[in-house]
Amino acid sequence: MFGDRKIMVYSNDDGACSYYRSVLPYNFLKHHTKYVTLSEKIPKEVTLDTMYYDIFMFQRPLSAFLHKEFVPYCKSKNKKVICDVDDNLFVLPDYNNAKAVYEANGCLYDHGMNLAKANLVTCSTVPLANYIAQNFNRNVLVIPNRLFHFFPYKETEHQENKIVKVGYSGSDTHIGDFSDELVNYLTKKINQKKIEFVCFGSCPKQLKEISTMVPYCKLDQYYPVLNNLHFDIGLIITKDNEFNRGKSNLKYIEYSMLSIPTVANAVYPYANSIVHNETGLLVNDEMNWEVYIDHLIENKAERKRLSKNAYNFVRQNFYYETAELELINTYTQLSRMC
Repeated sequence: MFGDRKIMVYSNDDGACSYYRSVLPYNFLKHHTKYVTLSEKIPKEVTLDTMYYDIFMFQRPLSAFLHKEFVPYCKSKNKKVICDVDDNLFVLPDYNNAKAVYEANGCLYDHGMNLAKANLVTCSTVPLANYIAQNFNRNVLVIPNRLFHFFPYKETEHQENKIVKVGYSGSDTHIGDFSDELVNYLTKKINQKKIEFVCFGSCPKQLKEISTMVPYCKLDQYYPVLNNLHFDIGLIITKDNEFNRGKSNLKYIEYSMLSIPTVANAVYPYANSIVHNETGLLVNDEMNWEVYIDHLIENKAERKRLSKNAYNFVRQNFYYETAELELINTYTQLSRMC
């Protein structure tokens, strides 16, 4: 795959993006190549390590040092720099509170320069790859997000759920994706005692007082906590905009791995991952939320069918173990591209 070339993988932080885009790829590569190391610290200067390694992989590179000093040094020594991105930070919608943070610290210019000067950019989706190719670097390779471990499929729903438990997992950066129609529908169902609405992470302010709120936890506890919430139905809520179209289908993979049937906006990547009425339900119109959620509330067998189909689909297509040959081919292609 990489022969005798030595690889350094840099993890940007201890968050989910670094876990999926740095830690898990490192775990895969260490079983399939001779020399690979993982570092949790992005370099701030050229060091002896820089002289030892041949390929450097950076996740979400925001530092000016990279394009001003590190890349020029690597190019002078015929070393290669790969930048990986999992979000299109250049098109954050106004309602996403991360937009002000990135714009305030001025790092987007450096982020763009790092992508432009890298030997190769890797990313998780085709729309994100197209944006990068059109604006920064035509040498782009798509590597989808996958899971390294799978929970066994739940053959029966949690018996302690007195009413149907509808769940949402997401951070406060996506609260603006909730439409008024969906909030009003959920409010009605909660007040009618038809559902318990569980928010893992964040929740629209209109629903906080009538929902079950579960704060986000550390990454190593995320899946056990989400699994123990026992969602009967999982919602994925994304407005159709360029930022959301560039995101991966990770939330669908997570729900499906935990035997949770999904109702999601018909926005890429979910529209490309979910086969409507087979591996989930896709919302093309805001009124569909009410129709589809009501349908699943009243039909336990449908919840079972959709969750089983989704579990099998995701395990076959988004699991490191079952995608081993595909990943070997992908990283072989990556090696040739840089």
